[in-house]
Amino acid sequence: MSQNTFKFLHILLFILLSFSIFECKKSGQRPDFDKEIMDPKIALEIQKDKDILRSEIKNSYVILNSSHSVEEALSKAINEIRDSPDKDDDQLKYSCNPKEIREIYLPNNIDQNNITANSKIEDSMYLLLIRRKAGIDKVRQNLRGSKGPLQILPLPKPYNVRKLTNINGYIIKEFKVQLERRTIDIDEIKLIIEHKNQFKVCTYGT
Repeated sequence: MSQNTFKFLHILLFILLSFSIFECKKSGQRPDFDKEIMDPKIALEIQKDKDILRSEIKNSYVILNSSHSVEEALSKAINEIRDSPDKDDDQLKYSCNPKEIREIYLPNNIDQNNITANSKIEDSMYLLLIRRKAGIDKVRQNLRGSKGPLQILPLPKPYNVRKLTNINGYIIKEFKVQLERRTIDIDEIKLIIEHKNQFKVCTYGT
């Protein structure tokens, strides 16, 4: 089996598990990952990675190129994506790069009921970066050809905030952007992280 085929099967498994988790959330049930992970060897590898991530949690973080609010973080991220069509995704200043995702988000996400918290580090990063690539590409496509300032319309309050160990995660669903004489919906930004009033767009999806 080739490496690409192997990774594809991993992603397919992640997607199927995601649907399972979504159904559990709708019915108010907590997904039982211990039953879903049947292979003891894989379960042991995942637990070892969890221990590594837990050991990496810090009490304080400096988040580079952060913002002072959710709306400012969204505005900076989408403006940069639109205005830098040729910039590599990893060079975007206002969206978490792979290093920040690995060192800040993943360790603090360790106790959550989601796929990335219950997978090996390598698999979690692979999934997050694939989703990130697809999400950024979709945002760039939606904003292509536009000019002038982008205005983030007010988000519903209160925010949907989830405690992620020593950081906060602001769950972003769909938000509206005023663009010239029209309004567009963007739902590819999934999470903004915040620590000590430092806000930054972290995860994407489609």
